Amino acid sequence: MKPNSQIVQINDLTFREYISEEQLQKRIKELASEIDISLQGKETIFLGILNGCFVFMADLVRYCNSDQEIRFIKLASY
Repeated sequence: MKPNSQIVQINDLTFREYISEEQLQKRIKELASEIDISLQGKETIFLGILNGCFVFMADLVRYCNSDQEIRFIKLASY
């Protein structure tokens, strides 16, 4: 366990922080930059599968500078 990792208890389950918020945001910014470079001059369509992607998609498109369209679909698994 990392020395400064947070512990969260939900009911009888214990979770620890594996990746910090700072590390996640840094990587999301890097991904956005890679998308901007590889799709320069093209419209980008982001397609997210609800509900799990919403916060990630919001962060990603916030950092992208390209023309973009955002769409979501919801799937059900059986």
